[in-house]
Amino acid sequence: MDYTTPKENYDGCLAEVILGTGDRAIRVGGDDAYPFHYFEGRLPNPPKFAVEVYDLEPNDWPEAVFEPFSDVAGDPAGWAAKCVDVHGAEALALHLVSTDPVNTDASPESAAATVKAVCDAVDVPLIVYGTGNEKKDALVMTRVAEACAGKNLFLGPVQPKNIEEMARAARANGHGVVLKTPLEHGLAREVNIRLKEYLTAEKILCDPTSMPAGYGIEFSFTVNQRFQQAAMLVDDTNMQMPLVAFIGKECWSVGEARKGKAQGIAWEAVSAMTLLLSGASLVVLRHPDTYQLLKKLTRRDSQTKEGT
Repeated sequence: MDYTTPKENYDGCLAEVILGTGDRAIRVGGDDAYPFHYFEGRLPNPPKFAVEVYDLEPNDWPEAVFEPFSDVAGDPAGWAAKCVDVHGAEALALHLVSTDPVNTDASPESAAATVKAVCDAVDVPLIVYGTGNEKKDALVMTRVAEACAGKNLFLGPVQPKNIEEMARAARANGHGVVLKTPLEHGLAREVNIRLKEYLTAEKILCDPTSMPAGYGIEFSFTVNQRFQQAAMLVDDTNMQMPLVAFIGKECWSVGEARKGKAQGIAWEAVSAMTLLLSGASLVVLRHPDTYQLLKKLTRRDSQTKEGT
């Protein structure tokens, strides 16, 4: 007797978002079925990964994750180039930790010059992330957007108090944004509605805050699935932005991951894969070996045949 795979019918789909420009641009989203459900629908873009870069030399990273970048730490352009040229990164996430008002409090102009240098050093898509200080991030990202006009950067984190400033700067200079929300569906939907007054869904990624394995990842998984259900089953256009998970920073901050290289990479890889299964379209990683491992795990050489 022939077997027919049971299939779910979905009314909605994720927006398709393009990061970067030219031949190295990447696409995320566009799915009209749940993650890895190739037998149910169209998943045009496989999971994507970005590798972290910092504009200051880290002083709290374990040796296992600091060692691959020890020769370029403190030089964000050199760090970015090594990620791409040596480790094959397809996208980068530049963290402007120097702009933190309670630390070095670097100026928006200085931050913009750093981002411009990184853009000149590499040609892969770039996410630029501030410190989470809503007032300072708005000032910084406005200058960054202007200095790198037309590069299609994704600027974040956009939060409720700086939506207008950051969204206007992104729109005026040809960029997208990353919206950061707590792990709560209702609030994320409300903020998305406000953000869409300035930008289309194709210019928005959503960061619903990600937890690592052993530290609340079950909650992250459930919330991500709730986002997916709203996007796919209900066809809620205010919840169809692809999800991004900044898991590298979270994983390498926990004690278990810091005990050794192998355990740290495993912790990061398991956390990332779990979040991909829950609905994340783009995952930001820290260790280049984790990046290589996940690229192998998620490689899809050919589309699954109907019914298999």
